[in-house]
Amino acid sequence: MLAEVQSFVQQKKPILFLGWAPHSMNERIDMTYLTGSTAETFGGDDGTATVWTNTRKGFEDDMPNVATFLKNFTFPVAMINQIMTAMHTQKGLSPRDAGLIWLKQHPDTYRDWLKNVTTTGGKPAAPAFEVALEGVKE
Repeated sequence: MLAEVQSFVQQKKPILFLGWAPHSMNERIDMTYLTGSTAETFGGDDGTATVWTNTRKGFEDDMPNVATFLKNFTFPVAMINQIMTAMHTQKGLSPRDAGLIWLKQHPDTYRDWLKNVTTTGGKPAAPAFEVALEGVKE
């Protein structure tokens, strides 16, 4: 389907197709999402969804450092689109490496994730993560 869409785009022909996010098509194709679907078609909010992290009762008391990280941890759709695009355009790039490269290029994201999170030694986690990112090849 996307090959056909890209063919139409290259020929500057309009095309209507079902797109979704996250997906690399959102980075590779100049497209506009239509709005106004009925709840019966895609559900409320034109099919958008939120994924929540749930933990067991008492987890925050038992593992406050991890709980802080999980509260800070978000995956914006644009981020996932961009990571998927890197995997699509750079053959052989693993999801892990694509994610690490993206994070290296977007330090504000992992700094927000690691705000008030510490290493097992009690030091701020962000500098330790940055040391680990030094080995990531872009």
